[in-house]
Amino acid sequence: MSFGERKQLVYELSKNSEITFKDFLHDWPSEKLREMLRAESEKERKYTGLRKGQIIKKLYKTASTKKNTGEREVEERNPSPKRQKKDHDPLNDVTPSAQTEGKGTIYCKNWACKAKLRKVDTFCKRCSCCICHKYDLNKDHSYWLTCTSDPSFGDKSCGLSCHLECALMSEKSGIHKDKETSDVDGCFICVSCGTPSSILECVKKQLVIAKEERRIGVLYIRLLFVKKLLKDTKKYKAISEDVEKAVEELKTELRSDPLTDDPSNMRRRLVNRLRCAINVKNYCCSALKTLIDGSFNITFVDVLASSVTLVIGPAEESSSRGTTDVHYSVWHRKVTELDYPKDSTCKLFSPNTRFVVSGLTPATEYFFKVASSRGAKELSVYKSKVSTKTVPEDDAAAAEGLLILSSSSTNCNNADKVEDVAGCSSFGFEKCVKLIRQLECSGQVTSEFRQKFLTWYSLWATAKEKYVVNIFSLTFEEDTKALAEQLIDTFSDCISRKRHAVDGGGI
Repeated sequence: MSFGERKQLVYELSKNSEITFKDFLHDWPSEKLREMLRAESEKERKYTGLRKGQIIKKLYKTASTKKNTGEREVEERNPSPKRQKKDHDPLNDVTPSAQTEGKGTIYCKNWACKAKLRKVDTFCKRCSCCICHKYDLNKDHSYWLTCTSDPSFGDKSCGLSCHLECALMSEKSGIHKDKETSDVDGCFICVSCGTPSSILECVKKQLVIAKEERRIGVLYIRLLFVKKLLKDTKKYKAISEDVEKAVEELKTELRSDPLTDDPSNMRRRLVNRLRCAINVKNYCCSALKTLIDGSFNITFVDVLASSVTLVIGPAEESSSRGTTDVHYSVWHRKVTELDYPKDSTCKLFSPNTRFVVSGLTPATEYFFKVASSRGAKELSVYKSKVSTKTVPEDDAAAAEGLLILSSSSTNCNNADKVEDVAGCSSFGFEKCVKLIRQLECSGQVTSEFRQKFLTWYSLWATAKEKYVVNIFSLTFEEDTKALAEQLIDTFSDCISRKRHAVDGGGI
């Protein structure tokens, strides 16, 4: 690489953060760095008394203070070499798109991007930071945050990115807000669109790099990023505590803050030569394991008018193994209510993380909160939202008729009520009502079983369970005694539980 190319590269790197600048130039020979510093500072000093870290720092300050000219490159359309007639208007012979090209196409100056820009754009939204409007020549995504909307806030993300350092310094990012009273614990607020996005992916990147890092300076920077991102957190307190212990171990042995010490000295020192190296690495591994085990997805299946099926799954396929000791506590409330109930809705233990929440109000939005724990140690807390379906007219009428039958005393001669219910419902429900009433009148099932069974069938039974009931009715059509025994043996547990876990259809 020629001197001119190196000078242009230093000029481009100076637009980025100082950390990125140092990381990129660290492997350059000291003599070339001194030569570049002499050229940039326009002084005849030799700078032989400075170490490499000091030279890089001084070079960054010198290069970054110079005015940046030409943030964009404009590619003008070459005019026709032929001479135009004076009375001829060239615009009459070009299309509107050609006119736009004729005025000049604006491109991002970043050589790795070269995206087309509009004249109203103040920065390249594809590769530049939405806070400082600068880009990294050799972009390391672990130093960036991206607006990818958190599912609990809806899909409203703008997709823009910002430097991690810029987000930590900006008050608008919400990272420094009080975690006790804020809903952004574990999230940052996009400075561009104001949408909350998760910081957990960024935290994971820092921990993965820190776990394998050999240089003390880089290790400390990564841990410091995690510490700042999770400052005063309540949801991820266990991760924050492990990281703080690792930072304190480094400070204690080094007897100083690695960032305020000589940077070049820190870069030369290796982690495995520290007495606390094993402890620091163990804290990093523990924090990473806690993060992975505590990361999960909340999905809702079989969303009905009065019930939903909650399924908790691992955020990553690789994390689905070895997490059988993790358990989950679930709470739910209406959106209009301010607080969750004191008692949890249910407690689930891996790998059985499927649960039916019943007794819900139709056409209503609900918030669900799920806290993951290992033993007495809370790992993380996630929230999600779901809306129950509206009850169709036919189902509402059938439910009303069912309540009349369930609440009334047994009267085997009162057939008109059964016909009324049958007329306002589907064939499957109609057949079920008639069938259970016949079994009750013949003494095969009790009145209590009839009430519980019909209530369960109309509100909580899954499609598979209803299919099994239908198969039983067809198989034992001529043997009502055997049919009654089969229904009692198969579904007694299901109808006796107000809320029940479903595993393979509940049978």
